[in-house]
Amino acid sequence: MVKVNLDGGVVTFDVQGLHKLWTLKGCVRVPITQINDVRPDPRALEGLWKGWRFPGIQISGLIVAGTYYLRGRKKCWDVSRREKTIVVDIEGDPCTQLTVDVDDLEQVVKDRKSAMGQAED
Repeated sequence: MVKVNLDGGVVTFDVQGLHKLWTLKGCVRVPITQINDVRPDPRALEGLWKGWRFPGIQISGLIVAGTYYLRGRKKCWDVSRREKTIVVDIEGDPCTQLTVDVDDLEQVVKDRKSAMGQAED
């Protein structure tokens, strides 16, 4: 699970508990101006191939955590609860996409879209 905080124009994605071990990351900080989109994706765990994993862990249908490389893009994952999954598209950062699960999915999406100046879908 990841806790999401917005402070001073920077969004912090703070990895919690044992997930730090699986992802080998404590947190990711991204300026709000680099976030292109935030959306729920309950289907993120579906499918077997997420890309070349280094480092990380994947148990099909249960957990995807770590750094994955696919089609020239670096994607960071920490998902074990499909119904709480969000996808964050990032521009200008080595990690071009975060796929994580959060406690309050609806509130996180609403807060980020509001901070980004976007209307809700």
